[in-house]
Amino acid sequence: MATGTPETPVPVMAAWPNPVRDIVTVRLADIQNTTLRLFDISGKEVLVAFPETELTRMNLANLFDGVYLLTVSKGGQIVSRQRVVKITG
Repeated sequence: MATGTPETPVPVMAAWPNPVRDIVTVRLADIQNTTLRLFDISGKEVLVAFPETELTRMNLANLFDGVYLLTVSKGGQIVSRQRVVKITG
C-alpha cells in the first residue's frame, strides 16, 4: 500500500504559443537522444531539431500558414505529438 501524495506525471512536451506566428518554444521533460520533427498536413517533414536544452525555440516564420504536427522522438520512437497552428501576424 503506497502512502503519501501521488506524483503528478511530467508531460513529455509542452509547446507555446499556439497558434504561433514565428517562434514556437518547446519545453521537454528529457532531451537525451531526443529529436523534434515538424510535419505539414501532407506528412512532409518541414523542420527538424536536436534539442540541447529543455527549452528549444523553433522558427516557423518561413512556413505557410496552416496546421502542423510536432513530434518528439526518443531512440526512433515517437513519444509525444502536438498539433501546432501557424498563422500570419
